[in-house]
Amino acid sequence: MSYDRDPLEILIELRSAPARAPMSALAQEFGFSLLPHEQIPEDAFNELLTMLESPEFLAAEESWKLVNQLRINWHLSSDAQHAALRPLLIRVFDRFVDSTGAMVIAEILGESFCDEEAVQQLAQLATQARMPARALAPYGLGVLARTTPDTSLRQRALGRLRLLEKDRVLEVRDEAIRALAKYG
Repeated sequence: MSYDRDPLEILIELRSAPARAPMSALAQEFGFSLLPHEQIPEDAFNELLTMLESPEFLAAEESWKLVNQLRINWHLSSDAQHAALRPLLIRVFDRFVDSTGAMVIAEILGESFCDEEAVQQLAQLATQARMPARALAPYGLGVLARTTPDTSLRQRALGRLRLLEKDRVLEVRDEAIRALAKYG
């Protein structure tokens, strides 16, 4: 694996990979290719947005691994890139063929955004997203509750989790209970 390749070049190769092709190595190479950069290059970031908008890419079994590289390298994305990513991540939350994509997005919302808007978005995803992704939104609320130093924000996240303990969907209830148990 070469660590000196251009991030955009790797993303283009990743986008053109067949839907069932393993993406682990290329996703990891993308992460390593960001190391010499102070920020995700705009051309690569724009390609990343295009890929996340693509139903074909989201249908690939390991597409979530690219989002995980984004989570790992969050510190390399700018405030403007965060602002562009947030609504897109909400839109694609339940569109990955592998629900691990939803889990990674829940982690990004809980750890990296970690604000009132994230609480509201995760609570909304917990009631409106398609299953099985929907059940992972309480996980994100739990991550947020454990991450935030803001006690008021933590209480709002925990309050949402307590409401989700009574959700009509068993998997949502179970994840809310697990998230509360990890917090307590």
